[in-house]
Amino acid sequence: LALLCTISLLIGLCTPAYAETDSPTVILERVSAQAGECVDVPIRLENNTGICGAILAIEYDSEIVITGITQGEALSTLTMTKPGKLSANPFRLVWDGLEEDASNGVIAILTVTAPSEPGEYAIKVTAEEVLDGNLNAVDLKITNGEIVVPDPEEPHVHNYGTGVVTKEPTCTEDGIKTYTCSGCGDSYTEEIPKKGHSYS
Repeated sequence: LALLCTISLLIGLCTPAYAETDSPTVILERVSAQAGECVDVPIRLENNTGICGAILAIEYDSEIVITGITQGEALSTLTMTKPGKLSANPFRLVWDGLEEDASNGVIAILTVTAPSEPGEYAIKVTAEEVLDGNLNAVDLKITNGEIVVPDPEEPHVHNYGTGVVTKEPTCTEDGIKTYTCSGCGDSYTEEIPKKGHSYS
């Protein structure tokens, strides 16, 4: 038994440390708009490892009016089915295909009319089902968005907060931390240095 434990320990010490892969992430953008303004809200997919089918439920604040939905350039090899009624809340967007698509970028664009009063109005996504080419479940990270209608009476001062890691650094690649103003949606990014190799 001691010999087996020693061999297991040695194997564990000699195994190189591999970088963890980032999880596929769906990001609803935070968009600033004037009261009653028509704006586009992109839905982005990052770190896509391959998707053959997906059902995403989109729920939004009742003050937001959805006026259109268009397919983005990512997942373009899959067929996107839009809801029958744009006023449904929540509604579902469905992607389906015979082969998996591993593209990243904008998967859909919601065209909305911003509420008439200043405030922050939530738009949320839930991954009801996401499958890869082998019909295995894909676990998506979700970043929800919102429409921000500024108060025209108040001067704006940016509040970027502490930022969100939008791309984890790996052994060989730098990461990205994104800072977004909670008042207007303005953002900037900072590079996170790569981790470097760690051999045990």
